[in-house]
Amino acid sequence: MDKKALGKGLAALISQIAPEEKAKFEQAQAQLKDTVKQWAEAVKVNVSILQTDLIDNNSFQPRESYEDVDQEDIKASIKEKGILQPLLVRPKGERFEVIAGERRLRAARDLALPTVPVVIKENVSDSEAMVLALVENIQRQDLNIMEEAMAFQTLMTGFQLTQDQIAKAVGKDPTTISNTLRLLKLPMEIQQHLKEEKISMGHARALLALDNEEAQLNMAQDIINQNLSVRSVEGLVKQVSTKTPKKTKAQKAKDPDIAHLEDELRQILGTKVTVEGKKGRGKLIIEYYSLDDLDRVLDILRKK
Repeated sequence: MDKKALGKGLAALISQIAPEEKAKFEQAQAQLKDTVKQWAEAVKVNVSILQTDLIDNNSFQPRESYEDVDQEDIKASIKEKGILQPLLVRPKGERFEVIAGERRLRAARDLALPTVPVVIKENVSDSEAMVLALVENIQRQDLNIMEEAMAFQTLMTGFQLTQDQIAKAVGKDPTTISNTLRLLKLPMEIQQHLKEEKISMGHARALLALDNEEAQLNMAQDIINQNLSVRSVEGLVKQVSTKTPKKTKAQKAKDPDIAHLEDELRQILGTKVTVEGKKGRGKLIIEYYSLDDLDRVLDILRKK
């Protein structure tokens, strides 16, 4: 991934966008400014001091991983200057749950800080808490693309938000939301490559054109091994697609109830799940891609 490209100014980027796309971009930016304004209003008022051990992690936090280097930087900053931006929390019974600022909370715990500055926001629903956490992470560019995709999917399936509503809430174009959600159709191994930035969003979108999982996995490995460009992959995908026989309707057909169950289990376990069977008997296949991933899945199953 070209890190230098991130250094371009917005003016330089906008000048390269077609007029109709530029209008969409500017609309998304305006929506994002509204969200930031609302956030700013939220953190202006009534800063309180809470005991650190009274605050729980955000149960809807979209981030799955916390880089050690980033956390060390945050801890170093807090040691030198303290916590400059209060955490946003909501009451949960006799305790509190962090809505935004979870990395600062984790750093405060690591540093054994007895108290932290907070803004207590009352009457925040689960969906609002998730959107606020998602917006904060997007603004800070803290989420990888798959974490964003899973968060968008949760907002749709868990809170019945439409793609347009999600787009408005996080300040993105609806097309971006749709393209990001499509990544969840890729095999879990390829999704892991995206998380680790071994392949790019452009590569992944090209792979979606292949309707064969084995072909997708093989192509993804070629991308990594040969450092293929997105354009090269698009060309290779076209070649493979013309050579691969189309699936028959019988091969494509799948019981919609089974497909829904597989999707529900994938959301719960965060990995690919396949249900096979007929006449009341069958098997449940849960995939994992490392021993750590297996431990994570087992932890989820033990809690159920």
